Amino acid sequence: MVKQYTVGIDEVGRGPLAGPITVAAVIKPKRFIWKNFKDSKKLSPEKREEFFLRFKKIPHAVASVSPAIIDKIGMSASARLAVGRCLKKLKIENCKLKILLDGSLYAPKTYKNQETI
Repeated sequence: MVKQYTVGIDEVGRGPLAGPITVAAVIKPKRFIWKNFKDSKKLSPEKREEFFLRFKKIPHAVASVSPAIIDKIGMSASARLAVGRCLKKLKIENCKLKILLDGSLYAPKTYKNQETI
């Protein structure tokens, strides 16, 4: 039986257009409780720290793309590149994935089961 994973992905750095774009991906554990977690920007500093400590304990990956690459291939392609790098770091390409992406992010087209939410 092939394991199924849900991966959540978000980015930082798209707004300022002055530095790298960085993407983080986290594998959602089956028993992880998402209660009271809708938008990290709306959490209190204490709750944000609590979630951070919980996320550190579960499989995750971070990848960045430099400003030089962004200048060559553009922001959207750079974000997609960073997403692909994260997914490769998680080493789950051959498993069943459900990829949930924030905003206007997209995974490389080789990842079929992706949804921007």
